[in-house]
Amino acid sequence: MVKKIFIYTSITLAVLFTIGWGFYLVRKYQANKQFVSTQSTTILSVAVDDLLLDNVSSLLKKKKSQVSDTTSKRNWLKDFFWNSGLKIPSRLFFFSLPQEQDNLFAILSVSNYETCLSFFVNHYPKQIELIDKEKGLMAVKLHKYCHILFNKEFLALGVSTAEPELKQSLAALLDKPQSWQTAVSKATEIGFTFDKHVTLNRLDQTLAIGIDIRENKATITGNWLLSQQQPTKKMIRQLQPTTDVLTFWSTLPFEETPLLARISALVLGNETASMKADYIDIQVSPQSTTQQDTIISYGYDDNFNSIETSEIRTLTVPKVSYTWRGTIKNKVQLPSKFFYNFYRTEVDNYEINSTSRDSEQQQFISTESPIFLAVDFGRWPNSWSMGLFETWKASGLKVHIDSRIKEGRTLTINGHASIAD
Repeated sequence: MVKKIFIYTSITLAVLFTIGWGFYLVRKYQANKQFVSTQSTTILSVAVDDLLLDNVSSLLKKKKSQVSDTTSKRNWLKDFFWNSGLKIPSRLFFFSLPQEQDNLFAILSVSNYETCLSFFVNHYPKQIELIDKEKGLMAVKLHKYCHILFNKEFLALGVSTAEPELKQSLAALLDKPQSWQTAVSKATEIGFTFDKHVTLNRLDQTLAIGIDIRENKATITGNWLLSQQQPTKKMIRQLQPTTDVLTFWSTLPFEETPLLARISALVLGNETASMKADYIDIQVSPQSTTQQDTIISYGYDDNFNSIETSEIRTLTVPKVSYTWRGTIKNKVQLPSKFFYNFYRTEVDNYEINSTSRDSEQQQFISTESPIFLAVDFGRWPNSWSMGLFETWKASGLKVHIDSRIKEGRTLTINGHASIAD
């Protein structure tokens, strides 16, 4: 009897494994049919099935209390993958276009138009609108940075780092299916593969990033081809990556890092064209410091005459510093652009700004890392814990990214990110 039970159990498990493996292979084959534009400049891929399979144990370890907090999100995901009328492949492909480098697009096949329409009507009743009744063209604004257009055959999704109106771009994409090709054929044409859970490839072969995620840890590797040769060693301000909450530096000129230039311009309140720099660093210390702030209030006396009163208040603020070497217009106005007062000192050609008035002896050392980032969100300042930062702090997220110059122009990137168990 025991022998029969063992045989039946083995056969059942073998059949289930075969069915599951067959389903997995079919989905991988279907992923090869997902389209991108023939004009794509960058392709981002996410291996959905492999991510789930390689992290099953981590998902099962989640506490019931954690799972119950995300019931609505899980229901949305379940409906999206199984009841949205879309063909969700095992690997999703996103791409950028020459005229819209800051936007990412994706094209999915619609398997059942009525089901797809019902899904978006039920989940986004106020955000969905009819564009063309004859074509069945519908638009959905999922978020201010994410828009969708779909017809009876395909769905086009657009994600932007700004807040542009993406309807026109998505409509143009859907109107020209002859300008599409499969992501796999595009990759073969250029000469790269999708061998990681997440891959990011510029099709001019200047950037290739791969990320593998297993057991609450992500491993990051990549190569970045710079436009000019860079020395293997440069001088940086001596920081404390092992003890600081956040340490970041870049010794690359802004011409090589346009995204960093734009972020700096946004934070500093200047136009990117007015800024030139070949060194920048940011340090958030676990210590805090104090600053004085004047609070001015207005009221009326007994005769209804306007009066002004002021109060000097002492505040405890995070100890933050950043260093800059370069040129920028209106430098004197920089401290007023932040939530805290920053006090400026200059050492040689380096301008050091800090929330602390304490004069510290600044040391400069040589490094082989043109770009470096280390951040421990578990020790993130409580006053900054909001939105995603609050989530990252609660999960104890740690990120470490390092780099080296190889053969003059190639920057190799290695790093990892992890969350607490």
